[in-house]
Amino acid sequence: RPPRSTLSPSSAASDVYKRQNLDSDLYTLRSALTPEEVERYYILGRECAESLEKVLRGVEEGISEREVAGRINEVFLSRGIYPIVNLVACDERIKKFRHPIPTDKKLRKYLMAVVCGRRGGLIVALTRLVSLGELDEEMKKKHSAVVYVDTVLIASTLPGEEMGKILDKGIKAYKEKGYGEEWRKHHQGGPIGYLTREFKVIPGETRKVNFRQPFAWNPSIEGTKSEDTIISYPESPLIITYTPSWPKIKVEYAGRVWERPDILCL
Repeated sequence: RPPRSTLSPSSAASDVYKRQNLDSDLYTLRSALTPEEVERYYILGRECAESLEKVLRGVEEGISEREVAGRINEVFLSRGIYPIVNLVACDERIKKFRHPIPTDKKLRKYLMAVVCGRRGGLIVALTRLVSLGELDEEMKKKHSAVVYVDTVLIASTLPGEEMGKILDKGIKAYKEKGYGEEWRKHHQGGPIGYLTREFKVIPGETRKVNFRQPFAWNPSIEGTKSEDTIISYPESPLIITYTPSWPKIKVEYAGRVWERPDILCL
């Protein structure tokens, strides 16, 4: 018979235990990835991007959002990745919902998929969009604007920077592109890693970016969105959900050219 535990409730603590909740302390430890974690995270990011993009290249007119979500589950799980967030919307539902639960709605023109994939505890997030046929001018303008905002947020995510000030730059970028109120309609993302978001960054946030800390910003404008997972480094963040084959938009910012995911036209 095992010995009775001598641990009393008053001496127990964890990241979820209510009496002594050490989540904020454990966040500090989680926020900086070790080199071994970075290696696993980099591989996970690439495989998540490859998996999602593979599914989206195969969509066709008339496919339902649920069918797309099912294909995402199949491809991700076959690689040992759990899609703990699997959001799909098409056409007018992309404009209506920025966090869309899949339905039986069938694809006519545009489709957006958002995935958070977990393996070995680590989680990456990304969003991709496809169009059946050429983009209309309104969508081109909106997506060009949202990837600019995303670029500003990514480029500013450097160790030592206050997260609230990074968000301020993103809000300013929204205004520069003529969409000054869009940031209010959905959260803009924040630190990721062992949670889908450790917390959502809001104006006035004083916590600072750590060295080798993962982030996923997710700016959105009605009908479109831009999201990848990055790791902070002093010179420049590393984008880990990147594949060379997906179409890109080139954005000039902070003295360099950044490549952000475009909408794939099938």
